[in-house]
Amino acid sequence: MGGGGRIRSVRIRGRIAAYVLLLAFVMQAPARGAEGSGEKTGPEKSGGQAPRALAEPPSAFRFPEVNVTAARGERTPIDLPYSISPLVLGEETGLRFRTLPEAVDALPGVMTQKTSHGQGSPYIRGLTSFHTLLLIDGVRLNNSVFRSGPNQYWNTVDPFSLERVELVRGPASVLYGSDAVGGTVNAVTLSPGIPDRGWTIDPRLDDRFASAEASHQGRAEIGVGGMGRFGLLGGISCKDFGDLVGGRHVGRMEKTGYREWDGDLKAVWKPSDAVTVSALIQHVSIENAWRTHKTVYGISWHGTTVGNERERILDQQRDLGYAQAEWTGKAGWFRRAQVSVSYQVQQEDRNRTKSAGKSDWQGFDAGTAGAFALAELETPAGRITAGLEHYHDVVNSFARKYDADGSLSSVEIQGPVGDDAAYDLFGAFLRDELRLGDFLEITGGLRFTWASALAQEVKDPRTGDPIEVSDRWSDLSGSLRFLVKPADGLRVYGGAAQGFRAPNLSDLTRLDTARSDEIETPSPDLDAEHFLTFELGVKADRRPFSAQIALFYTLLMNGIMRYPTGRMIGSDHEVTKDNVGDGFAYGLEAEGALRIGGGFSVRGSFFWMEGMQDTYDDERRKVRTWLSRLPPMEGSLGLRYEDPKGRFWVEGSLEMAGRADKLSLRDEGDTQRIPPGGTPGYGLLSLRLGAKPAENVSLFAGAENLGNKDYRVHGSGLNGPGTNLLLGLELGLP
Repeated sequence: MGGGGRIRSVRIRGRIAAYVLLLAFVMQAPARGAEGSGEKTGPEKSGGQAPRALAEPPSAFRFPEVNVTAARGERTPIDLPYSISPLVLGEETGLRFRTLPEAVDALPGVMTQKTSHGQGSPYIRGLTSFHTLLLIDGVRLNNSVFRSGPNQYWNTVDPFSLERVELVRGPASVLYGSDAVGGTVNAVTLSPGIPDRGWTIDPRLDDRFASAEASHQGRAEIGVGGMGRFGLLGGISCKDFGDLVGGRHVGRMEKTGYREWDGDLKAVWKPSDAVTVSALIQHVSIENAWRTHKTVYGISWHGTTVGNERERILDQQRDLGYAQAEWTGKAGWFRRAQVSVSYQVQQEDRNRTKSAGKSDWQGFDAGTAGAFALAELETPAGRITAGLEHYHDVVNSFARKYDADGSLSSVEIQGPVGDDAAYDLFGAFLRDELRLGDFLEITGGLRFTWASALAQEVKDPRTGDPIEVSDRWSDLSGSLRFLVKPADGLRVYGGAAQGFRAPNLSDLTRLDTARSDEIETPSPDLDAEHFLTFELGVKADRRPFSAQIALFYTLLMNGIMRYPTGRMIGSDHEVTKDNVGDGFAYGLEAEGALRIGGGFSVRGSFFWMEGMQDTYDDERRKVRTWLSRLPPMEGSLGLRYEDPKGRFWVEGSLEMAGRADKLSLRDEGDTQRIPPGGTPGYGLLSLRLGAKPAENVSLFAGAENLGNKDYRVHGSGLNGPGTNLLLGLELGLP
């Protein structure tokens, strides 16, 4: 440990020295646009993307200028009847975060579970995986292979490639269909700047170092724009994560490091002031991400058990391409139209070696063709938004088993999900925003959803023979919300919204390990899940104070739940699924910030929820138990100082989580991740600062978990980092 500490110290000093040299070079160089005609190239002249200014950290709550996700069109967030939180990425705010799940975790009402260091699954209002929806510029990342419980797919979005993230809490099934239940997150990608005249070239370098894992993340990016019509932005990110070091008693956690590389290219063309055409290509590759809690490299913490597998390694790859066109009008009844076509491929490989030396290799590839079209109209009956969308998945999966000597013992009928499979998801929606004077707005909507599944190669767990699984579902979901405007900068909202989720291929055909010592087998006969949420909230944006608070109550109906069958398959307990999970959840979330003068401001957040759901016990008796991985009470406090000239900011924060001891029956059996009696609470003290020493240079530094506490986010397979020094630099090259 001593030698490792010296190496880490040398790396930190070397990184600081490199930053100083780069700063000296950049600050001596002439500013771009200073030579030649003398024309300004800032946002007031370019008409394109503004230079990235020193920004508030995302923990300093504020309402942004626009929100797209909650209405599928630009709206003023305070005038939307939803609980919404923004997350601005880029410069010192983006450099703070290692992954997208860890970035979203900074928002109230979100708990990000990490099965491994290379996986992260946000819980939004107590729900995760296919009960939450992730979009990339409005295109679904979710597909029919998403499994229940935490998964790793949000980790396949590079935060360096994003401009901002928008979180809308609660059901959004009217706008987005299946999966949009606990919350919807839209990851908005960076766009190139487009100047009114001439051409610009904007190369940038990003670098992030974290001491608790000796990680290095770098991005090289270049943007080209010209003539008020065209822009191109491309970037490559390379990431090397070392083994994570926990708090003072845990130390280094072996086999937690992994590698990742990402690339993206986005083009924007404006043939006229009213029309914008954009195209995007993304690639993400994650290699050798161990799931250590099931292996001999796991750790025992507060009584958790250690797995016996020799290795369990996941490789992830995701590729996305889309083309979108948008038309906007300023007068008349037809205000906006948008069309999108996309194709996305998600691939996963898992290599496992068991304790006796036998091994298996399994995986899948899921190709998703998607399209949506929507139109927005301004009518005497209100602002109406209507749309159609369709996503079609084609899934192939495989599994091969090997003896201890490495020889092939069998080629299985299917991999983790059914082979030679297809899944369709179609939706049509109508939404009306009706203004009743200056005081009241009513928003109502309906959506028809149709889903279909077909898997031609599924292994019958009883006979071992291949079977075919097929089914289809339909639903009509509605929502009705109100917004009251009692005063400037003050809004009261509420309403009711239905949520809907059709069973996917993972629900119907999964044959794979689940929690500790469990294997899940196919469940061909499942009905759709339904949800009904009631919500009441208040928003205030009256400078120097901004805040929002929301109360919610959700009814869970026909929930799909795993339960033990009592059978053993090898050394694992068999679990399967049924629509047994009726229940409820309710809670409160709040966040706010206050500027107290002299450059100082304070901010805070709070989240609390409870919930119970029916399931079967070991003897298949229906019992009511706590929601699985019910988030503990959480809160945060922060004090921030901003230099009046905008040159730097500094913030101290305290992040707190209570003891998570309300465990479901299956939580109690998840002994490799959840300590007996529950996960201990914790408080983490951190210090962060950002600076802008030159127009094209931004610095970020942080010291997180200053007390070097041992802690674990509830349900995770490993502990969080101990004291962690962060260094980040964004450099615009001259």
